[in-house]
Amino acid sequence: MIEIPLNSEPEQSFSIILGETTYDCVVMLNSRTGIWTISLSSLGINIVGGVSLLGGIDIFGQYNIGISNAYVINLENSSLDPDIDLGISAKIFILTEEEISNG
Repeated sequence: MIEIPLNSEPEQSFSIILGETTYDCVVMLNSRTGIWTISLSSLGINIVGGVSLLGGIDIFGQYNIGISNAYVINLENSSLDPDIDLGISAKIFILTEEEISNG
């Protein structure tokens, strides 16, 4: 399991290595809708932009980018989307196939 490092700042930028690729990540809170989004780029090339961080779904599953099993988990209530305390009450985890199958 890999945890993507987040905090509750409404806009955050960082780099993370997943597999053999370094991704530049931008996570932002839309203050009007209350929805967090994530954008990924690598080597200056946009990979995905503005992906909503919603609970209960593989957030990158619909994209063919080589990252799968990435889930936003609300630690206080797993059926809820992350709130303003992203990084504290909710985190993004990338799970292995074994972790998914073991439930």
